[in-house]
Amino acid sequence: PMSCDTPFQIGSNTKMITAAVLMQLQEEGALALDDLLSRHLPEFAEALPNGDLITLRQLANHTAGVFSYTDNAPDGTPGIMEGDLADPDALRRGYTMEELVAFAAEHGQPAFLPGAEGQWAYSNTGYILLGLVIESVEGRPLEQSFEARIFEPLGLKDTSYVGGVPSSELGLPRAYFAAPFDIETTDWNMSQGAAAGAVVSTVDDMHVFIEALLAGDLFASETSLTEMQEAVATGSMTILNYGIGLAEKAEGVWGHGGQT
Repeated sequence: PMSCDTPFQIGSNTKMITAAVLMQLQEEGALALDDLLSRHLPEFAEALPNGDLITLRQLANHTAGVFSYTDNAPDGTPGIMEGDLADPDALRRGYTMEELVAFAAEHGQPAFLPGAEGQWAYSNTGYILLGLVIESVEGRPLEQSFEARIFEPLGLKDTSYVGGVPSSELGLPRAYFAAPFDIETTDWNMSQGAAAGAVVSTVDDMHVFIEALLAGDLFASETSLTEMQEAVATGSMTILNYGIGLAEKAEGVWGHGGQT
């Protein structure tokens, strides 16, 4: 049975955390949103179509046109996560962030040129790349950056980054994929979400995090939150505009969503 303090996978709400760390690193001068990807990850910029044109800002607001590794690929290869639904072994398979990007580079095609006017396409690959940038700049695993920069300062004791199949000690509810609920996804390997969606949290912890984020409490400069909310139109019915890891869900209503 679930209760009000049951922990859940927060899915793509993780992107708010990745983006918050990105903004902190910009404040510290370790990177800039308008840096080219090639400055921080030259090997990946070389491997991806149009990779030499992509900026960190475009990855963060989904205007880079990078193929999302979670989608079924144009060459017929099942996407990571999409393929999980038909294969229990695939559901439990672990990946490094490097492997997730390599899948997108090998099997995907760009949706449009980076920064093309009026173009927007949600890409989990973009946030995996941002996770790799953070690791490169910080010189430590992403989960350690999340813990030191977000979880610990805010006292989020029931929030964690999970890099594999969740252990029973986490106390997550059993999970199923849609009606008729005959595909159980409890053993999904969360490394498939990584910087794009591998955090577990609770209602109370998420309340603390989102209040702190949207009050600007995670930043040294008030301009950081302002820049996060400099959003582009998505053309989507469910997200009006998208900034740096923040979605404007309705006019003046900021946050995100997530499903894994």
